[in-house]
Amino acid sequence: MKKIAGLLTTLVVCMTAIAQNVGIGTPQPHTSAVLELQSNSKGLLIPRMSTSQRKAIAAPAKGLLLFDTDKGTIYMFDGVQWLPLTGSLNSVFLSSVTSNTPSNYAGVGHAVCLSGNYAIASSKKGNIFSNNVDTVFIFFKSGGSWTLQAKLVQSDPVGGDDFGRSVAISNDQVLVGAPRRNTTTGAVYAYSRSGTVWTQTAIIIPSPAQVGSEFGNSVSINGLYAMIGAYNFKNASNVYSGTVFCYYRNAGGWLQTQQLFGISTLTDFGTAIDISGTYALIGAPQADYNGVNGTGIAYFYKRTGLTWSAADTVYNYGGLSDEGFGRAVTLDETNNWAFIGIPGKSLPGDHSGLVNGYSIAGDQLILKIIIATPSYYGNNR
Repeated sequence: MKKIAGLLTTLVVCMTAIAQNVGIGTPQPHTSAVLELQSNSKGLLIPRMSTSQRKAIAAPAKGLLLFDTDKGTIYMFDGVQWLPLTGSLNSVFLSSVTSNTPSNYAGVGHAVCLSGNYAIASSKKGNIFSNNVDTVFIFFKSGGSWTLQAKLVQSDPVGGDDFGRSVAISNDQVLVGAPRRNTTTGAVYAYSRSGTVWTQTAIIIPSPAQVGSEFGNSVSINGLYAMIGAYNFKNASNVYSGTVFCYYRNAGGWLQTQQLFGISTLTDFGTAIDISGTYALIGAPQADYNGVNGTGIAYFYKRTGLTWSAADTVYNYGGLSDEGFGRAVTLDETNNWAFIGIPGKSLPGDHSGLVNGYSIAGDQLILKIIIATPSYYGNNR
C-alpha cells in the first residue's frame, strides 16, 4: 500500500507540473513558459544533423528547430521551407526591408552598393515608363535591422534619363549615374549626408561632354576619389573607344582631374569600374586581344597624389569574342584581391561563365583562382 501511495503522489506531482510549467535549474519557472532552463555553466543542446538529414525529415512540423552541422547554423521550418536563424560564414539571415513604395515594374535593385552600415539601391521605373521618375533608396543598418533612411531623386527629373543605372556610396557621399540625361550626354548626381539627411550637392558633367557617350553608365567612389565611365565615348579618331573621367572632392565639390582611355579601339572602356585605396580596376569587355575581336581586357591603375597611372593590363587569355571579360570588376586593396567576371565564357557542355580571382602583388595582378559553377569544376570550387 505504501508503494502504491508513493506512486500516486509522484503521478500527481508530475501531472501538476505538466498542467502548469516545468523548471530545470529553477524552482520558479516563468508562468508563460511550459519549460524554463537556467544554468550558469551549461547550455541547451538541440538535435544536430547534416543538411541532407534535415531535408530528409518527413512532414516537419511548423516551428521545428535543429542545428545544421554542414551550414553551421540553427534552422527553423516555417511551414513551407527551412530558414536559417543564426549566421556563420556559410549562412546569414537578415531581416527583409522594402522600399516602402511598392509599385508594379518598379525595378528596385537595378544597381546596388554597400559602404559600412549603408546600402543603396536604385529603382528603374522611369526607364520603362518615360513619364515616371526613377528613385534611389538608401538603407541604414542599426543593430541587426535595415531601415529606409532616404529616397533620392533628381532636382530636374525627366523620364528616360536612366537615373540610377549606376550607384556608388562611400561614407557620407553618394553618386548616381543618369547616362541618358540630355539626349545621352549623361550626368552624375552627387549627394552628401549630414546626420540622417541626404542632400543633392552637384550635377557632374564631364569635360568634354559628348552626345551619345552615356557618361555615368558606371561610377565608383573611395573616400575623396571617384571615377565615372562613359563606355560609348568617341576618341580623337572618332572611334567608340570609351573613356573614364577621374574626380577629386574638396571644399569646391567634385573636381575633374584626369581622363583615361584604353589601349585599343572598340573597347567599351569604362563599362565597369571599382576603386579601392590607391588602386582602380576598369573593365573593357569589347577590347580586342591576340587578334580576336571583343575578347575583353581589364586595366589596373595606381594613384599617386591626384594622378592615376596604368600599372598592369589583364587579358582574357584564350578567350573568344563577346565573352564579356571585364563586364564586372571588384577590388579590395586591404586584402590584396581583385575579381573579374567573364559571364559569356563558353565551357565544355555549357555557357556558365567564369570569375577570375587575382592577387595584388607589386602593382600587378596575378591570377590565383578560377570560380566556376560546380557542374564544370566540381563541388569543391
